[in-house]
Amino acid sequence: MIKGHTKICRKNWETISGGYYCPVHDKFIDQEEDFVDDMKQIFKNEGLTCIYCKHLKDIYGSSCAAFPSGIPSPFLTGIERHTKPKYRQENSIVFSPKISKRPPKTKCPKCGSKKDVIPINYGLPMPELMKKAERGEIRLGGCVVSENDPQWYCKKCQKDIHEVLIAG
Repeated sequence: MIKGHTKICRKNWETISGGYYCPVHDKFIDQEEDFVDDMKQIFKNEGLTCIYCKHLKDIYGSSCAAFPSGIPSPFLTGIERHTKPKYRQENSIVFSPKISKRPPKTKCPKCGSKKDVIPINYGLPMPELMKKAERGEIRLGGCVVSENDPQWYCKKCQKDIHEVLIAG
C-alpha cells in the first residue's frame, strides 16, 4: 500500500487520467507509483499466494475451497495474503502451502537417493528463489501452473517426481 494510504483510501480512489485521486488525502496517485507499490507487495508475498495453496482448485477459473465462486483479486495476484477469513467469506479456510518442508530422509522412488530430492517451485521467480535455484536447493518449474505438475525433482537421476514421496 502506498505510504500514508490505507485500504479504505484505496477503495475510495477515483480513476482519473494517468492515475487515481484519493479524496481522503486530497492527493493524486500516479499509476506507475501504484504499480511499483503493488509489485513490491507481490514480491514480498512470493510463495504465499494462491498458486502455492493446497486449497486451489483451478487457477484459470480462479476458484478454491475458500472462494468457490471466485478468488478475490488481491489474494489471486499476491497483493494481499489470505491469513484469515475475509471478504464475507462463508468458511474459515485460509492459505495453506501445498508442500511443507521436505520430511527428513525423503527418498526418490526412482533411484532411492535421500539427499538429492529438492522441491520444484512454480511461478515468477524472485531474486531469492533464483539464488536458491543457482545453489541447487530448488528447481524452477516455470510460470505456467497446472494441476498435475510434479512437486519434487531428483538431482541424481534428473527426473521430475509426480508420486507422493515416502520417508525411508
